Amino acid sequence: MAEAVRQKDADDEQVPMLVKTDGKLLEESKQRSINVVAVIRFESIIHEFDPWFNYRATHHMAMNGFYPFLNWFDKRAWYPLGRIVGGTVYPGLMVTSGFIHNSAYSCSHP
Repeated sequence: MAEAVRQKDADDEQVPMLVKTDGKLLEESKQRSINVVAVIRFESIIHEFDPWFNYRATHHMAMNGFYPFLNWFDKRAWYPLGRIVGGTVYPGLMVTSGFIHNSAYSCSHP
């Protein structure tokens, strides 16, 4: 009798572990399939984060100032259409890195 009770307790402990493992595998496969949809649908185009554009935009802002940056039309972004930068960008990264650049430059550290 005691042997049967111990066996039943061991089986009950294994069931939640299997459910958790299956649930994690199902969730992971769902996440991977969602991430792949953008690649399948839109190919391998960078949609959100483009570090080369951020670098060029920061360089333009550091060399020309903030207001010319807002009016800057970048012909090399979104080729062949171009991009009006002031209305299509969140300038937080550019302003922060431009501030760091100008601070270092004012301390004679080009």
